[in-house]
Amino acid sequence: SSILLLSTSFLFFFITFSKKSRNKHYGGWLGSTLLFIFLALIKGTSFHEFSLTFFSEKLDLSGFPYFTWLLAYALVISILGFIYIPFVKNLNQKLLYLMLISAAIYISGAIGFEIIGNNTFETNGLSFSYRMFYTAEETLEMIGLAILIYTLNWYISIKDRKVSFELT
Repeated sequence: SSILLLSTSFLFFFITFSKKSRNKHYGGWLGSTLLFIFLALIKGTSFHEFSLTFFSEKLDLSGFPYFTWLLAYALVISILGFIYIPFVKNLNQKLLYLMLISAAIYISGAIGFEIIGNNTFETNGLSFSYRMFYTAEETLEMIGLAILIYTLNWYISIKDRKVSFELT
């Protein structure tokens, strides 16, 4: 998952670089680049799992308070959605639809199945049903990222037919 996130950030960076070199608005693309680098670091370092374990042990949390990070993520997603309205308004319609589909799939796994899986874990431990929800969560995240990678590659192909790099 972290490699998919990092690959996505590279594609966002490529689009950012392309937009900037043609003196076009690139702020939303740069923000997306940084967001996906951050997500790759969080996923790759298991920071999320570490912080949950650390705070649950230090604060003796269990049940719903243990999963309050979901509310924080939902808040961050809502704020980013609001900030990105001007950027989204100027996107190619097909690009926008595919990005929204990929986001919906990713978020349904990252938040939706995470909630269900965590509730199952609280009641049943490392049961078969918990493992199924965990697998569904990770699968939806990867499918969402795969769709986004396809989408960004498609967008690059229609905007930048010739791609070249020069190292000096």
